[in-house]
Amino acid sequence: GQQYLICFSNFSSAINTVPLDFGGTAVVGCFELALPVTLSEFSAHPQGNFVKVQWTTESELDNDYFVVEHSIDRNEWHDAGILDGKEFSHEKTDYIFLHRNPSTGINYYRLRQVDINGDVIYSDIAAAELLSDKQLVFPNPNAGVFYLPAGCDFTIRDVTGRLYSFEESAAGDHLIEVALRNIQPGIYFLHSACSQDPVRIIVR
Repeated sequence: GQQYLICFSNFSSAINTVPLDFGGTAVVGCFELALPVTLSEFSAHPQGNFVKVQWTTESELDNDYFVVEHSIDRNEWHDAGILDGKEFSHEKTDYIFLHRNPSTGINYYRLRQVDINGDVIYSDIAAAELLSDKQLVFPNPNAGVFYLPAGCDFTIRDVTGRLYSFEESAAGDHLIEVALRNIQPGIYFLHSACSQDPVRIIVR
């Protein structure tokens, strides 16, 4: 016999008998297909000079492994690392991948999830900005007041390692203003989660 393609709108999970204009009927079943992985979180954050990529699955079905892909322009993608999946799991699972050679600037990441039969599904894209030391603190030199990207935990120390107190306040989109208290001209060091090495600050 001949084969026909039947298209439906207003999908629902059901089995229906469908009359055909050219005669006869067809029994058609429409069922929701279970996704191999239910991804509830995917993010990327600077971690010193590295980028920490993390994601969470709520369930996994026939999941072989994840490939973390990296790009600096969202056009060319390169494999940054591979993590094994759980194959079959109905429990929440957290994954962490540390990208050890990101680029200065904005780094883009996505997941390529591969089933045990070789099928591939891509995740949404996450981004993390890695700043150079010159970009992290500005202006530098300064008079004891400078700006930092918001979200960078930090401490301030002098050349002997003594901690200095400071005040911080929001200063526009994704920035904070830092004002050092009772500061004297000299060299100080900012220790931050956003920089692997201490950043030298010159106060005049």
